[in-house]
Amino acid sequence: MSTAKDSNRLLAALSASDQTRLEPHLTAVKLILKQPLERPNKAIQDVYFIDSGIASVVAVQSDDTEVEIGLVGREGMTGSAVLLGGDRSPHSTYIQAVGSGRRIAADMLRKAAGVETGTATAGRATVGRITRDQVREIAQAKMPDLNANDLEAATKQIAGTARSMGIEVGS
Repeated sequence: MSTAKDSNRLLAALSASDQTRLEPHLTAVKLILKQPLERPNKAIQDVYFIDSGIASVVAVQSDDTEVEIGLVGREGMTGSAVLLGGDRSPHSTYIQAVGSGRRIAADMLRKAAGVETGTATAGRATVGRITRDQVREIAQAKMPDLNANDLEAATKQIAGTARSMGIEVGS
């Protein structure tokens, strides 16, 4: 399907049994410029694991201006709310650089991952806890993939992402 050079790093990091569970449900797709993957406040139908190309995550301001707040490349996936028990995002996600990837229906991913619930109300409900040391460890490992000048900035990014997902960051 794809070479190591252009394969999704998140899928590649899964255990063999997890890969076997997901593989029958993944469909290879071409990702075209401006292709919408998620629409604001609409149910997420499919999750995309990007092998090559880049997706932009965009927030729409109250005056309808758009601000890019994130990127997804071959290190991750779109639709993370699906694994956290939610079914939508307040943001728009679309292809910014053409490429390819693998698509899975949101319900199939949720079922394969054994996820029944998480939080659709980050900031009000907590689905897990992580220590500051664990956040720092993750930041250190992800540093090459982050837009951060130092470990402290990377740690803040990871902590913010965790909190937005309903994960409490403690000492």
